[in-house]
Amino acid sequence: MIEIVEVYDVHYELPRIQIIGGVTAQWVFNLYTPMGELFDAYNCVADCSIVPFYDKTGPSVATFACSIVEGPTKLKSAILVQLKVRDTVHLHGKYVYQITIKMPSDSAYGKIDIPLHGILYIGKNIKPEFIGG
Repeated sequence: MIEIVEVYDVHYELPRIQIIGGVTAQWVFNLYTPMGELFDAYNCVADCSIVPFYDKTGPSVATFACSIVEGPTKLKSAILVQLKVRDTVHLHGKYVYQITIKMPSDSAYGKIDIPLHGILYIGKNIKPEFIGG
């Protein structure tokens, strides 16, 4: 399942996502500049991590594979987040997810950017051992 999301700079503006622990899923987040133009993320790297909603200052409890991909045009302007079974099979509850983009040091920005946070609900997998958990 691929979900296309337009990203704007508002706290918890990313969509609320609901999954069951152990699901294999992927999401695509299109990136935009503050002026609403597609953001060129060529040579950038991305990270998606989650923390428990009730302890947002604690360490992340999971990190998901991310890659920079082509968005609506041929421009590398989107982040693909991929979850594998093992990433969430033993998790359940309400989490905050964060997408972090690290730009090359020679870019016009030359910094780390955290576009937005979103809410991730993970339902408890009733029988994780059945899927190898």
